[in-house]
Amino acid sequence: KFGINQAILSGDVMLIEVYERLARLEMEETLPLMRYFNTVAREVCEGQSMDMTFENQEEVSISAYLEMIRLKTAVLLGLSLRLGALYAGAPSGDHEHLYQYGVNVGISFQLQDDYLDIYGDPSQTGKELGGDIIRCKKTYLYLRAMDLLENEDKKEFIKLYSDRAMPSAEKVDRVKGVFDELYISHYCREAKEAFMGLAKSHLDVVQICQSSKSKLGGFTDKMMERTF
Repeated sequence: KFGINQAILSGDVMLIEVYERLARLEMEETLPLMRYFNTVAREVCEGQSMDMTFENQEEVSISAYLEMIRLKTAVLLGLSLRLGALYAGAPSGDHEHLYQYGVNVGISFQLQDDYLDIYGDPSQTGKELGGDIIRCKKTYLYLRAMDLLENEDKKEFIKLYSDRAMPSAEKVDRVKGVFDELYISHYCREAKEAFMGLAKSHLDVVQICQSSKSKLGGFTDKMMERTF
């Protein structure tokens, strides 16, 4: 709203405010808490850089994509849970399990985001249908299709997906047709459920009362079924 420069400056000020608030904590773990925060702040920048690099990179592996969304999105949720556990005085093993729970939920969240881009309801998501396809973004769906296609079919798909001149509605419809033929939605749901399963396995071993686990588990279930 106020321009890129003001946005960057506002972000800088907000980051300084975070350090101000962390410095006010009167606890022995303040320094390790700040170190965890710094690590994730750096990782988010790395993930964003990877995301921008992928836009102009011809070959991107699914493993590289998963690492990008881990850094760009998932570590934020992991950090939030780790810092909460640290501040509450939880055992160190619980810190790590809650962190891993958050990271795996975060990866699943992003996979669902990729899915909703083309299979969601725009009236619920609030986003343009096929926005990632229109912008030629290399999502999990695109990369899985690339893994399954061969020879001329693969070349034609690359040409289609990278076409910025084709009318948006036509491009989205044709790309979705390829996804449907390859059952890409199934692969995406399968991957999402795998990361959610891994998340729940970490939550299961955390030493907290069952009611607290149920609350976090309910959060996980909502993330699994979200349509927005």
